[in-house]
Amino acid sequence: MKTTQTTQTMQFQEMIYEEEKELIHEMVDRVLDRTATRRLYSFMRGLIESLEERNKKSETLKELRGSKSKKEVAKDLDISVCALTGYEEGSREPRDEVKKRMTEYYGTTYIKFAPIIKNAALADQSKESCI
Repeated sequence: MKTTQTTQTMQFQEMIYEEEKELIHEMVDRVLDRTATRRLYSFMRGLIESLEERNKKSETLKELRGSKSKKEVAKDLDISVCALTGYEEGSREPRDEVKKRMTEYYGTTYIKFAPIIKNAALADQSKESCI
């Protein structure tokens, strides 16, 4: 009789252990899901902010250009139209000497340029517009 009780107690303890183990696995999975979700949310929020900032800054370059055509400004700055387009869209960053010419041309002391696009697909779209 004692052996039967001991066996039953051991079986009960194993059952509890298995249930606890499953609960721990579920809790770990939930924590990992939350962490991954937070990281993804943070990444996406940063990407959206970066794109908004890029668009805001590239509009600044477009506003500085005003009603002049890209061709006219590019010629005045001694750069290609494609380069000017890239600077305005954020797919290219001008060299320091070009930045200096732009500040002189636009009559400003500082121009904030759009951050460079890290996404290859967006950069390719900008290149295609120059072909």
